[in-house]
Amino acid sequence: MHDVIHLSAFYNRGGAAIAAERLHQGMLQLGVDSAYAVPSAPAEVPSVISIDEMYANAPLWDRAMSRVRYRIIREQFKRYRPTLSHKLELFSDDRMKHPGRATPPNLHAPIFNLHWIAGFVDYRRFFSTLGKGQTVVWTLHDMGPFTGGCHYALGCERFEAACGACFQLGSKDPSDLSARVHARKAQAFSTLAPSDLHIVAPSRWLADEARKSALFGRFPISVIANGIDMSVFAPRDRAQSRQELGLHGDATIVLFVSDLVVNYRKGFDLLEAAVARADLGPKVQTAAIGDVGKSSVFGPGCVSLGRFEDEGRLAAAYSAADVLVLPSRADNLPNVAIEAMACGLPVIAFDVGGIRDIVVDGETGFLVPEADIDALAACLSRTVSDSTFLSAARTRCRTVATRRFDLPKQAQQYLDLYETLRDTPSDSRDRVRQ
Repeated sequence: MHDVIHLSAFYNRGGAAIAAERLHQGMLQLGVDSAYAVPSAPAEVPSVISIDEMYANAPLWDRAMSRVRYRIIREQFKRYRPTLSHKLELFSDDRMKHPGRATPPNLHAPIFNLHWIAGFVDYRRFFSTLGKGQTVVWTLHDMGPFTGGCHYALGCERFEAACGACFQLGSKDPSDLSARVHARKAQAFSTLAPSDLHIVAPSRWLADEARKSALFGRFPISVIANGIDMSVFAPRDRAQSRQELGLHGDATIVLFVSDLVVNYRKGFDLLEAAVARADLGPKVQTAAIGDVGKSSVFGPGCVSLGRFEDEGRLAAAYSAADVLVLPSRADNLPNVAIEAMACGLPVIAFDVGGIRDIVVDGETGFLVPEADIDALAACLSRTVSDSTFLSAARTRCRTVATRRFDLPKQAQQYLDLYETLRDTPSDSRDRVRQ
């Protein structure tokens, strides 16, 4: 039996999965018997449990029922496709086509740490099969676990009650899919005593949103920031980094990083508009890292560097740039801002979500009003022309990042939490279910 099992819907793709895997590695470095359970992973990766491999030879009946469940879930969402808002990034169901696979009876540990589990863990089946003495820690990476399906509410407050009439689905029906998902989640959590589930939010903003929610408001909530390996994300030689990436040696580089560049929530369109309005001079170049999807069209002076798999190469990009711009419309505690600062790169960002937990305004970068393109343009113009600030900020950024976001610090905070939960018997679950 492991001390803790971390569950994630992806092995190493996307910010949430990367943060989860880093925490798992941090726990291993502390000597904790940690396992990382995912649907599938590269063969023979130590301490990683591939759930799909465990059930590769599942009975024919199980495979048939899985296809039926998947079709039902897909069809219920499909009816909303003609009305979906362009603001919708993700909408996930609480159900899973293999509801019995990633469950406590099949994964043995006193503590489960759920991460981003959409499409991987079936809520009702998972929580209904928790055994006596087993506790769940849920590390939030967005709002999805406590809404009716959206992962960022974008100003909607319906999750504070029961969801329904979801504007992101384009629905006016109070009993729509979002209301049904929310109701099923409420049913799943209703069997739990407050001591059975501990919520961890990486940012104060996300913790506050969880506290306001109808689903998580009665459970204890802690704030533990994400951590990164400071030996990987560290300042590198700028000239060499630019040469490696094919960037102009004497240009001022404005960097944008997102897993998917055209993601509406990440705001690349706002950055392009701000760059067009800013007085940046002829030697400023915008560089974008991430998947461009079906679009490869960038404005004048912007270069696409593609998607980086290697963290060392990403650290080189941060070291090559002069400033990272994070024009997100909503965000939790974005890894890219922490990584950039660890490499000595100041950050300009909209003051949304948990970004203010990272950026020290005026010292390690600047925070500008949400979605204010003119303010972003003005801030960009001032910053790229202020060589004194850029030089001093590099040292300050590294110092702040090392003090606040070092991986061993995050791992130790989780270990302290796990030990506290283990020392607090969770024997009330049977009484709740009676």
